[in-house]
Amino acid sequence: MTRAWLAGACFALAAAGLSFAQTETKCTVSGQVVDSETGTPLENVNLFLSHTTLGCASGTDGRYRLTGIPRGEYELVMSRVGYELQTMRLDLLRGGSVNCDFRLRPKMLPAQEIQIEASEPEEWKHHLKTFLREFLGETDNAEYCTILNPEVLDLRIDPGARILRAATDSVLHVENRALGYRIDIVLERFEHDPEERRGTYVFYPKFEELLPANKEEAAAWSKNRRKSYTGSLKHFLHALVSGHMDNEMFAVYTGTLQDLLSGYGSYLFPDKLNVVPEEGGSAKRFSFWGWMRVDYMARIPPLSSLIRLKEPSAIIDSLGNVLNPLCLEMSGHWARNRVAELLPLY
Repeated sequence: MTRAWLAGACFALAAAGLSFAQTETKCTVSGQVVDSETGTPLENVNLFLSHTTLGCASGTDGRYRLTGIPRGEYELVMSRVGYELQTMRLDLLRGGSVNCDFRLRPKMLPAQEIQIEASEPEEWKHHLKTFLREFLGETDNAEYCTILNPEVLDLRIDPGARILRAATDSVLHVENRALGYRIDIVLERFEHDPEERRGTYVFYPKFEELLPANKEEAAAWSKNRRKSYTGSLKHFLHALVSGHMDNEMFAVYTGTLQDLLSGYGSYLFPDKLNVVPEEGGSAKRFSFWGWMRVDYMARIPPLSSLIRLKEPSAIIDSLGNVLNPLCLEMSGHWARNRVAELLPLY
């Protein structure tokens, strides 16, 4: 059985120092956040651009302002305890200032409150072990990656579907000592099938650089960041949409799943890949049928990943980010890369 990893914002990866955003023009996003029912300005709403280091909190008047944003496409995330999570896709490729006002909806309580007993401590610890493995990953970097506040997680098995679900109203704080980041994560959805080892995970990360203890640690972080980026899904998709697949050492093969798993398949020339501009925007649509194997030939042995579409096409922005990430199902190298391999856009 192949392992699949379906995620939301998780795959919007890039490496510090490897950004493809056009940084010569900075953008500003500002506005006001209010309660959708009363219109009252909301203070301390957490607003940030997912997969970046940029964020702020709204003031007493509900107003916020994000400045110094490099041109690009982003996911603006708004979260506050007691309110529904809200996200908005921002196209800042043309630069300039954008005003965005938001009305957050209070979380609705069920008409009839159902009492559910908390998991036993030992059962919760068992679920946590599974969550950490699937959420952080099993790469070398995962050994140096720690969730600082795991106690805020509600972990339980759905008795009907036998699916492990994780939820929290708090922000998860993750420290990655392999890459040198603290990551604050808003978890929207985590569903994992322990038997099939397949799941759907949707979350939004905000990055903050850690201070290295010495020059050796700083050099190690820089090396590890580049290693995490090269050969990644982000790396492949940027090479795909920019037309540099050969230069970036990627090879694509099609065929039956059995052939692809066995290392065989028909080589697909880059100009034969179906990549077309998205109507009315700067993104591109990538479509294909069945399973596809992508080999990163710069590593020996090559890093192999299998992908297939669960929707008609994947929409990819100019940075190589998937704008509809739940459209992809993956196994192989990319499926093993989780939070421990996450890097900010810049």
